[in-house]
Amino acid sequence: MDRRARCGGATGTVLRMVPAMEMTWAGWVDLYPDTRVPADVPTQGQAFANYSYPYGGYERLDNEEIFFPVPPLDRRRPLKERVLGIFSSFGTMGPPGGSPALAFPYEALDAEGAVAAVEAIGDDRLVTVFWDRARQGAVAYYLRVDGQSLSFIVTDGSIMDEETGSLWNLGGKAIDGPLVGARLEQIKTSYVAFWFAWAAFHPRTSIWG
Repeated sequence: MDRRARCGGATGTVLRMVPAMEMTWAGWVDLYPDTRVPADVPTQGQAFANYSYPYGGYERLDNEEIFFPVPPLDRRRPLKERVLGIFSSFGTMGPPGGSPALAFPYEALDAEGAVAAVEAIGDDRLVTVFWDRARQGAVAYYLRVDGQSLSFIVTDGSIMDEETGSLWNLGGKAIDGPLVGARLEQIKTSYVAFWFAWAAFHPRTSIWG
């Protein structure tokens, strides 16, 4: 999960990160209705016709089963809680000598409401995290569009910037108002993980909320 080759000829090589989003399939298709999905592609002699979850109840919040040893476990959050983690932009937030990382727990975001936009301060720029309960999605963005700084609130169940009154979706796109069509810059150094895994790779991470 730290993107670094640990053995072989490429040992030490770090992969470049690209923006990624995680949410329900229904929520994704609503945002991107023209999405195409590869299916029935032979893989190691097998053909997979769908993408059903193969691990039973492994992802339940109350399930502490882990398939591999992770010492020591960080108990500050439920082990199987999903978090949106961001690293490299938050070096000033953690304890001295700590990992420059911040985790946004899904349960803490959900406590803000069905839809939320929360802010945090990184080393150099403000960031915002959009949350959507129905889509089970959390995405982190920088708070500038074409040089303009924005701040966000939720009104009538929609995310709106206070500067122009434009409405924004979880994908970081303005869907109504003066900025319609504009897009926020997604933070590349962010991804969704189970809390136990995020904390294992960022053991001194700070927790939002």
